[in-house]
Amino acid sequence: MAVLTMRTIDLLPYDPSWKDQAEKEIERIHLAFEAFPLMLHHIGSTSIPSSWAKPILDLLGIVSDVTLLDSYHGALEQLGYKSYGEFGMRRRSYFIKESVPAVHLHIFEDTDPEVDRHLRFRDYLRNHPEEIKAYSDLKKELLTRSSNDRQRYTLEKTPFIKRIDRLAALEGSPSMRKWGS
Repeated sequence: MAVLTMRTIDLLPYDPSWKDQAEKEIERIHLAFEAFPLMLHHIGSTSIPSSWAKPILDLLGIVSDVTLLDSYHGALEQLGYKSYGEFGMRRRSYFIKESVPAVHLHIFEDTDPEVDRHLRFRDYLRNHPEEIKAYSDLKKELLTRSSNDRQRYTLEKTPFIKRIDRLAALEGSPSMRKWGS
C-alpha cells in the first residue's frame, strides 16, 4: 500500500475539459476491468460546471463486493494507480493516479450509503447554481485561511457539505446507481 504525501492546494475555475478527461479515464478503467461489473461516475467539484475545484478527477466506482477487487489491483497499477486501501473509510477501496489532472478512484459496494450521498451531492449542486457559487466562494476563502493545510481546508468545508447532504436528501433525489458520469 502506498503512502499519501500532502501537497499544496491548487484551486482553479471550472475547466470543461475535466468532463472529457473523466470520461476517457472511465473508459480506460472499464477496459482494464474487462467483464468485471463495475459502474463508474465522475463526482466531486470537477464534475460540477461553474464550480471552482482542485484539479483532481474524483471517480466513484460501484461494485457488488469490494473484496473481489483484489485480483484487479494489477490492472489498476498498469494504468498508473496506487492503492491506499480503505484510507479511513470502511469497505472502500481507494486509489490515486498521479497525473495531470490527478485521479482519485473511490470504489464502494453498491449497498454503501456513501454511493448515494456522493451522487446526490453532485446532482444537487449541478441543479442549484446559487449553491455552486456559495461552495466555490467558501473554498476560495478557506484556501486563503488554511495556508495549504489540507486537513484544515477539508475540515472547514464539512459543515457546508453536511448542509448540502441534508438538502439533497430532503429533495428526494432518486438513486443514481447507473452507468455513466
